[in-house]
Amino acid sequence: MEIRKLSMCGKVKTRKYTRLNRVSTKTLKKSMFGLESVVQGRIKLLLRGKKVGSAIDAWSEDGTHFVAVIGVTETDKYLLCFSTLTDESDMGSDAIIELLDDVLDTYEIRASQLCFYVCDHASVNVAIANKTLVLMIGCASHRFNLAIQALMREEDDILDKVHALMVKLNTIKNRHHLREADALMPVYRNTTRWSSTFSMIDRYFASIRSWTASTTNWRASFPPRERMSG
Repeated sequence: MEIRKLSMCGKVKTRKYTRLNRVSTKTLKKSMFGLESVVQGRIKLLLRGKKVGSAIDAWSEDGTHFVAVIGVTETDKYLLCFSTLTDESDMGSDAIIELLDDVLDTYEIRASQLCFYVCDHASVNVAIANKTLVLMIGCASHRFNLAIQALMREEDDILDKVHALMVKLNTIKNRHHLREADALMPVYRNTTRWSSTFSMIDRYFASIRSWTASTTNWRASFPPRERMSG
C-alpha cells in the first residue's frame, strides 16, 4: 500500500483509472470529516450502556508517536482513536490518560462502563492502570516471551553467539555474497518476539552448510554444531 496525498483525486492519471465522479480535494476532505462524525455517532449507540474494555498500543514511526485505542465489548471491537499526543514531548502516563479522557467524552462512555485495559507491560501502562484504578490485563504474548527468555537463560551464551553471527552476515556486502552462493539470508532475534529465537536457530541449522561452504573466512564466527545439537 502506498501513501498518497489527498490532492491525487484531482490528477489526470487518477481520473484515467477510475469511474468515480470527479471530486476536488476540498470536497474530499469535507466528506471525510463528515464521515468521521457519522461513524462516531454509530459507535456511541453500539457502546451505550455496555461494559467496555480498552486495548491500548503506542509506537513511533519516522519521529512521530502514535497511540491507538480500541474499544472491546463481549462480542465486538471498535477503533476509537488513532492519534498523536497533544504534546509529543510528553509520552508519560498523564498524557495518555488525558487522551483516554477525550476518547471517553467523544463516545459518551461513562467511567463506570470501563472494565479493563489490554496493553503490554511497559511501566507507563502500569502507571495508567494504577492512577485510573482500572484492571490491567497484560499482553499474553509478552508474558510468554518473558517465560521463554527465563527458560533459555542457561543457553544465553550460545544464543548470543548465533545472534552475533546473524548480525555479521546481515551487512550489505555479506548479503551480496550469500545471494551469489544462492544461500538463505540471516535471521536474528527480536527481544520482544519469542518466536524470533526459534526462527534464528532454525535458519542456522538450515543454512550452516551453505554458509560455511561459501564463506570460509567466517568460520571462526560459527558456534560449534555439537554444542548447538546438545
